[in-house]
Amino acid sequence: LGVNPLVVYGTNLVKCHDVDVAEGEKNCSTHWLEEFQITQPRIIVVMGESTLAGVNRDRVAGMKDLVWDPGVLQEFTPFCKALVTPDIDGSLDDERAKAEFWKAFRNLGDWFRDEPPY
Repeated sequence: LGVNPLVVYGTNLVKCHDVDVAEGEKNCSTHWLEEFQITQPRIIVVMGESTLAGVNRDRVAGMKDLVWDPGVLQEFTPFCKALVTPDIDGSLDDERAKAEFWKAFRNLGDWFRDEPPY
């Protein structure tokens, strides 16, 4: 993709893997929101519809709702874009699903090329 790996920061939206679903939805989103505010990324990649629902569920000032439009860059906050992709786990064993994931994900490279030099 031509993206400098030193400017990429990856994380997992689900921080509370040892709790039941209801408790996780109630309490765990604060971890990713805090991490988001600390790291202040210029782009987030939202992998899958359930992740998209989690990102849209918990709001902080300036965040816009994201829509399911894989591969299209969206404005998430005034300083951060979002790229929605299909779930990578669901695309590991299915060639069509894998192609759809990469079709959406490769737009990360386009975004990076359009960014100012670091």
